[in-house]
Amino acid sequence: MILKKSLFAAFCGFLLSVNANAAIVDAVSVIVDNEPITIYEIFRLSKQYNISSKEALDILVRQKLELSQIKQMNIQVDDFALNQQIEAIAAKNNLSVQEFYRLLLGEGISADAYRLELRQTMQREKLYQYIMSSKYQNIEDGQLLAYYNNNPEEFKRYESFDVIKFESNDDKSLANASHESAAADNNQTIKLSNETIFAANENPNIAVVLSMTKISGETPVMQTKSGFVKYIVTAKNGENIMPFEQVKNSIMARLASMQENSILKEYFETAKSRASITVIRLP
Repeated sequence: MILKKSLFAAFCGFLLSVNANAAIVDAVSVIVDNEPITIYEIFRLSKQYNISSKEALDILVRQKLELSQIKQMNIQVDDFALNQQIEAIAAKNNLSVQEFYRLLLGEGISADAYRLELRQTMQREKLYQYIMSSKYQNIEDGQLLAYYNNNPEEFKRYESFDVIKFESNDDKSLANASHESAAADNNQTIKLSNETIFAANENPNIAVVLSMTKISGETPVMQTKSGFVKYIVTAKNGENIMPFEQVKNSIMARLASMQENSILKEYFETAKSRASITVIRLP
């Protein structure tokens, strides 16, 4: 009888522990302008993108600030605009709208959930357009030329590269591979070779990455048609600087992106300082 009571007490204790943990997970962490952020949301985002809880919380606070601004400005996306966007996305993937919805459902995403997410994305885009319209400044040719002259390393290109090439079907093992570990790979999951790559014969994106990589430095892991690859650059040959007129448009895009990021960062820092933010518990 005593044993049964002990087991019953232990079981009740277990249930209380489970319920307590569930309450903590579902508990509200921060409230931003009456919009709650739960511990679970922070945990899920942190795991999804492999970032810290603080970074996840910062992202969620920014999202709630955006939602608050959208509500204050009464930014709407009607069903007609939403349906047009979905039709365009489906057509881009050579699908009908119904085929597109079936594809989403196969990934565990309902049509209603997708429409809600897309509507919110379109609302955010409208918000960004409003912010940029009042703050964006035209970029003059003088600014483009100044950037070109002050950042010559970005515009260096080479005729060829001497590299150590790592190839594998497993991107994770390739990311951690060194020259020594690949050479000693008994399972031969990584193929190692010394090569000279000619820029004119290579994928332009890979040639740019090799140009930007320092001597003895390694590139990120890149996907190819046959698997994954990364390089250690041992030499660069035939250096030349790309003409200003050839890179002018890319500099314009880069400076515009930098300006947009700066404007949005400043805007939401101001919005955050004015918002009602209540911290209840941190993860």
